[in-house]
Amino acid sequence: MSHIFQTIHRPDSKRLRAFTLFELMMVMAVVAAIAVLAVPAFSSMQRSSSLTRCEEEVLGEFNLARQQAISLNREVEVRFYLYRDKSLPGNSRQFNGIQSFTYSQDGKAAPIRIMRNLPVSAIIDGSATLSSLLGPAQKKNWITGDPQPQLPGIGTEYDAYVFRFRPDGGTDLLPFPATPWFLTLHDRAAGDNLSAPPANYISIVVDPISGQAGSYRP
Repeated sequence: MSHIFQTIHRPDSKRLRAFTLFELMMVMAVVAAIAVLAVPAFSSMQRSSSLTRCEEEVLGEFNLARQQAISLNREVEVRFYLYRDKSLPGNSRQFNGIQSFTYSQDGKAAPIRIMRNLPVSAIIDGSATLSSLLGPAQKKNWITGDPQPQLPGIGTEYDAYVFRFRPDGGTDLLPFPATPWFLTLHDRAAGDNLSAPPANYISIVVDPISGQAGSYRP
C-alpha cells in the first residue's frame, strides 16, 4: 500500500517550471523595445494617411466643381480658406478649408456643399512658391452682390483665395507654360510658408486650359 501511495505521488520530472524574475524582466524589456520601435512607424503611417485624405479632399472638390460647371453651364468658384483653427495651439492662420460656389446669371453665389475641413495634421502650404494657386492675384475681393459669407465657427475672420471653372471645363487661370498652377500639401508639423517642400509632400497640379487636375507624390 505504501509502495502504491509513493508511486502515485511521485514528483513528475517533466512538469513545467515557472518563469524566474530575471526571465520575466527580459521578456518585458524585449516588449518595451519593440514598442519604442513601433511608435515612430505608426506615427509616420498616420501622417501619411492624413496627407492622403487631404489630397482626396482637394482633388474631390476640384472634380466636383468642374463637373458642376459643365453640367449647370455656369461658372463655379473654388475657394481656399485661410483662417486660424481655434482647436489648435498658436495664433497663426493656415489654409484649413475648401469650398465651391456656383454663380447665377445675376452674379449671386451659392455654395454647392458645406466647407470641407482638411485633416487636422495636414495643410496646404501658404507660400506662393509652393502653392501658386494661393498667390496675391488669387485673393478674393468681396463686392456688392457677392458679400463675404459667414463660416461655421469662424465667422468672417478669414481670407479666401479663389479660381473658377468655366462651363467648358477649363479655368480662368492664365496659361503660363513655364509656371504651372499647383498646390503643395504636407504635414502641419513641418511648418508653413516654406521656401522648399519637406521630405513628405503631395503636389496638386491644375491644367488651366482643360481644367484637369492630378497629383504628384515623390
